[in-house]
Amino acid sequence: MNAGGGGQHCIFEQLVRLVIHQPGPFAEYPGTAAITFFSFRLQPNLNTEFELRPWGYVFPLLAVAGLAGMHPYSARRRDLATFLSSCLYLAGMLTSATFGVFPYVLPSNTEPEAGLTISNAAAAPDRLYIGLAWWIPGMLLAVIYSIFVYRHFAGKVSE
Repeated sequence: MNAGGGGQHCIFEQLVRLVIHQPGPFAEYPGTAAITFFSFRLQPNLNTEFELRPWGYVFPLLAVAGLAGMHPYSARRRDLATFLSSCLYLAGMLTSATFGVFPYVLPSNTEPEAGLTISNAAAAPDRLYIGLAWWIPGMLLAVIYSIFVYRHFAGKVSE
């Protein structure tokens, strides 16, 4: 290894190639473990919330169940089950994170009282009603458009 750190750079490039560019079939397992480990180390509110409300452990279990189902279903070429397993994994990870930081939307690690909570981030009630009045027809249009597109371009693309 030279003084410029060329050997370390070469190792880094190999790791990037292995992990990012050519992930193996089980690359999400160490990634999930690393995300979980560092989340609990960096966000102290996670430990507190899970200790106070142990029923919240159902959310990480959803993520584990989804993660465990993705590869067996994929190996059997069961596309819908694989897709639903990955959806369950994402839902479990997102609900775990949301549960862990509740009631904060944007927590502050340095000053907890400076964090943005649900109550101080909410709009005025009359503005929420206006938003809901626009959201409902907007979602209906999006659903109608999605149904049209999926029916119009139906079928599986061959490999």
